[in-house]
This record gives sequence, structure tokens and C-alpha cells, in this order.
Amino acid sequence: MLKRINETYYQFEEDRYLIENALALSSKELQEANTNLMAIFQSFPDIIFRLDFTGTILDIKGSVSAHFLLPPHKLLGKKIQTIPVQGVNKLFENALEEVKKHSPYSFEYQIKQNKQNKFFEARLVRISNKEVIAIVRDITSQKQTEQQLLQAQKLQVIDSLTSGLAHDFNNILTALKTNLEICLQKLVNPENIKYLERSLKAIDRASLLTRQLLNFSRPEELEPKTSINLNQLCTNVLNMVQNLLGENITFKTDFQPGLWSIWGNSNQLEQVVMNLLINARDAMPQGGEITLITRNIHLSTENNSPLQDQVLLMVKDTGQGIPEEIKERIFEPFFTTKKKGKGTGLGLAMVSKIVYQHQGLIEVESRPNQGTTFKLYFKADPTSVSTASQDKEEEVLALRECPLLLLEDEDIIREATAEALREKNFSVYTASSISEAKRIFKEKEKELGLIISDIMLKDGNALEFIAWALKRRRIKTIFTSGYPEKEELIQELNPREFIYLQKPFSLRKLFTAIDALLNS
Repeated sequence: MLKRINETYYQFEEDRYLIENALALSSKELQEANTNLMAIFQSFPDIIFRLDFTGTILDIKGSVSAHFLLPPHKLLGKKIQTIPVQGVNKLFENALEEVKKHSPYSFEYQIKQNKQNKFFEARLVRISNKEVIAIVRDITSQKQTEQQLLQAQKLQVIDSLTSGLAHDFNNILTALKTNLEICLQKLVNPENIKYLERSLKAIDRASLLTRQLLNFSRPEELEPKTSINLNQLCTNVLNMVQNLLGENITFKTDFQPGLWSIWGNSNQLEQVVMNLLINARDAMPQGGEITLITRNIHLSTENNSPLQDQVLLMVKDTGQGIPEEIKERIFEPFFTTKKKGKGTGLGLAMVSKIVYQHQGLIEVESRPNQGTTFKLYFKADPTSVSTASQDKEEEVLALRECPLLLLEDEDIIREATAEALREKNFSVYTASSISEAKRIFKEKEKELGLIISDIMLKDGNALEFIAWALKRRRIKTIFTSGYPEKEELIQELNPREFIYLQKPFSLRKLFTAIDALLNS
């Protein structure tokens, strides 16, 4: 009997040991499983709340503090509809009522974090008669993608509308501009001159708008790249637009002597400066002062890398300033605070795009009623010498008298351009078709000094005509077109013998191109 009692006792001890060991193991595994589960929850981008139907928070999983700026333990026991920012609590109150009727129920809301708009989706699911699970997800990236897709669709529409009309529209503007400039040269009455100048300003604005729409709706290469001095470029733009911006605007410049050069596309960078000047003018409806500043600077980069030479361009105004709440949106396409019909919302978007293409940076400093400063940083040309070339005084055009062949199928442009050239003592032969141009070229081959030709004509492509002419003799050519993309066709040609002018162009630009080719 005693032996059996001992055996039973030892068996009991062994079973107790096995049970205790199993319990300890189960507890350890349970703890590990719970730790793993917590780690999984914490890694989720979503925030998961367990609530009762009054909205009281019973449990929380996920990175709560990033959303509510409070640690999880301070949220337990509070009502979820009292936690979010003002305006969102009503949405949660409504959701708690709706989820009682039909589950799941979801809604979206927006809050501001670190001066940025953040978008969230809240999805509520009833799990019992007493409790609800609320899953909150950050959908900011999704919203941004949707907005980018919407912008891309808008740009497709713009491209479809503008590319087909650009050629005809630019031809009309060229005809108007050329005829008005001829009239301007003949008039002496100041009262009449001011009306023509206003019309020319309107044409320039129409041309600028067309260029903005076309450039923004399609990717644009930086070619041809050249070494650019921003002092000279800004001076050229000021000379061009100063009279267009209004008499109540004054201009100041603070250009650093010996400014380093940068590499880029001069036409695009002129567009940047022009858009910033127009934006500054619009910010000062009662008038004010615009200052252009350039500086050579060094910007240090990370990991102890060498200092990198930069060229800084600043455009300052004394205008109304940019409200803080819209500051982050000013570079968005189609975003504008101007009245309907007063702005397209493309000016600053174009500035941002071009600067980005030049691998540059933009900073904006603005205070209400204290003005705005745009700071543009560009990489300096490494081969730039320590002293920049001095700004040159504008040279008087020295046009040579020589016969020209003008090939243009738009009658009004051909007639006006020919008249303007004859006013400068050029002998001009005109042709409205390639076949007519070939006939004139054969007859006047030896005396012709230059050809001015539209690229796309009703009976063919002028490039084929020029290729035919070059087989007979060497001759310099100015190509023109109302299609902006046609410039790509001549980029590989020698710039000393071929120049491209985008319609509409001014007579001065035409005379400058002629002078450049004849004197090269």
C-alpha cells in the first residue's frame, strides 16, 4: 500500500511539473505572440480604434501620436468625436449614428498638420451590439495622385485645343503686330501712337498666353543650352516688358559685377523672369517697386562635400504678400487668386517647371502687406571665369542692303513683312508657294543674300526647298513658324547660317536676326 502511495505521489509531482512547465511555456508563447501582434499593429499605417456606441475609446492600435499629437494612454476613455480638430467631430458623431443602421460606414476628412493639408478616410464597422471598430487611414498620397491625374487630364485637353489652333493664331498675331509696327513708325501724333502701343501690348500678352499654354501642356527639352549671364538676361527682359507693366511700377536692379554664368535655355529663363515680373505687378494694383537682385553664392552640401557654386536671382516686390494658407499652392497649375478672366493660374506653375528642368531651387518669402521675394538658385557654370562679362550697351543695327527672298503663304503676313523690309532699304522678292520660290531662286540665284521662310507651307515643307537650294549654292536662312514644336527641326543646323523665329515676332527681332546672319 505504501509503495502504491509513493508511486502515486511521484506521479502527481511529475504531472504537476509537466503542467507548470506547459503553463509557463504557454504564457511565454502567448507573450511572444502578443508582442508580435503589437509590432504588426504598430507597423500598420492605419489607426485602429475599438469604441462603444457613445464614441468612448476602449482600445487603440497604430501610430496615434502622429495623427492626434497625443500618446495613446491619454486618449483611452475619451470620446473620439471630441479628439479631432474642429469640424471633424460632427462627422464622427454622424458616423456613430449611421453605423448603427448599416455597417460598414465610411467618410473622408481633411486636417492641417505642420502647415500641410492631410487627408484621411475613417471606416467604421459594427462588431457587436455594443462596440464598433473605427479604422482611420492616411490617404494624402492617394489624393495627391488623383490631383496629378486630374491635372494631366486638364493638360491633355489644353494640348488638344491649343496645338491645332497655335499655327493659325500665331499667324494672325504676326500679321497684326507687323502692320501695327509699320504704322507706329509712320505716325508722329502722340495721341495716335498711344493707341497703337496699347494694341501691341495686347498682342504681346496674347502671344505670352499661347506660349504658356503650349509649353505647359507638353514636355519641353532644354536644348539648345547656352552659357547665360543672368544680369544681361534680366536687363533684356526689363527692356522688353518695362512699358507693358504699367506706369505706376518702378524698377530697381542690384546686379553683382562679375556674376558667374549658368547653363540653360535663354528663352525659357526669359519666360521665368517675365512671369515673375508680371506676378509682382499683379500683386501691386496700386503701384509699387520691383527689385531684381543677383548674387554669386556658395551652398554647402551634406557629407562634407565641396562647396558648390550657385547663382542667385531674387525678384522682390512691395505688394500685398501671399497669405500663409495658400503659400504652398501657388505653384499648382491653374491655381489663381485673381478674378475670373484676370489670370490663368499657369504663370508660377511654368516658373516652377522651368527652374526644376534647370535643376534649380525656388524659395518664397512673403508677409501680408510687406511684399514677396522669390529666390531662384541655379548651378554656376564650372567654366565660368571669376569676373563675369560686363553688360554691353545695346548696339545699333547695321543692316546690309541685299536682296531677300520672302516665302510666306499667308498673304497679310507676307505683304506686311515685305513692306517693313523695304522700309529698311532691302530689295525683297516674295513667294507664296515653294514652286514660286524655286522659280525666283533660279532667276535671282546669284544676287540673293538671304531667305526668310515659313516652315510649313500649303504645298510642302520649306526644309525640303532649302535643301534643294543648298545643292545649288550656299545661302543663309531665317525660318519662321506658328507651330512652336517646329524649332526642333532646325536645332542641328549651324546657327551662323540658320536662325528660327517663333511667330509672332517683332520687326526688331526680325531685323536683329537678319543682321546676325549677314554679319556672321
